[in-house]
Amino acid sequence: MSKDMRHLTDIILIVIIIWFVLGVVFQHGGGHGPAHITETMVNIESFVTALGMFQVDCGRFPTKEEGLGALMKVPPAIDAARWRGPYLLKDQVLKDPWGHAYVYNCPGLVNTKGYEVYSLGPNGKGGNEAIYWFPPGHQPFDTVNLLRIMDALRMFQTDYGRYPTSAEGLKALIACPSGIPEDGWRGPYIYKAFLMDEWGHPHLYSCPGLHNTNGFDVYSLGPNGKGGNEAIGNWPPPVGR
Repeated sequence: MSKDMRHLTDIILIVIIIWFVLGVVFQHGGGHGPAHITETMVNIESFVTALGMFQVDCGRFPTKEEGLGALMKVPPAIDAARWRGPYLLKDQVLKDPWGHAYVYNCPGLVNTKGYEVYSLGPNGKGGNEAIYWFPPGHQPFDTVNLLRIMDALRMFQTDYGRYPTSAEGLKALIACPSGIPEDGWRGPYIYKAFLMDEWGHPHLYSCPGLHNTNGFDVYSLGPNGKGGNEAIGNWPPPVGR
């Protein structure tokens, strides 16, 4: 298969996946909050695939200054003969469902040996509302279940206008808490197994958080199960991590 055909095949597969996932998700959210969040994550995943193709062709990822626009138009610093784009569909916008531009850093603030691409979320200010995707092989630590929990918490907040309390905890994502009528509960929002970290310890949760005082903290105590500098949460890691 030629390189051009490989690129075309990859793009077609991305479109099929996007439409399939969004078709399933819209059944829950009707295009409201949860659906927009999943749409954002699917878009980011398509950027990750496109960035991988760019790196294969051009020998590097786009710089922060070149941004995601380098996936649509050959940047001046790249030999036009090596650039085999566009790597995204012509009508694929570089803005999230709330009209904010996706953020791209290379090197990343956390992934210092790779890149980061994310949305600032519904309010455009980031923080707890930011929607991240760390590409496989570039993660500074295993954040997959943590991101799943954060997405489930956003769905809960969209349905009930608040996050679970510290007392309700993450169990409120898999069973109706006493503060919500059972006939109005729309969960479960996540599989029970995802509430455990990769070392077999339960993720912890507090709302309001110690780090995110206007939102929530969700975190793992890390490999040793004791926390401290090894804790992995939804706040910036210690400098030098």
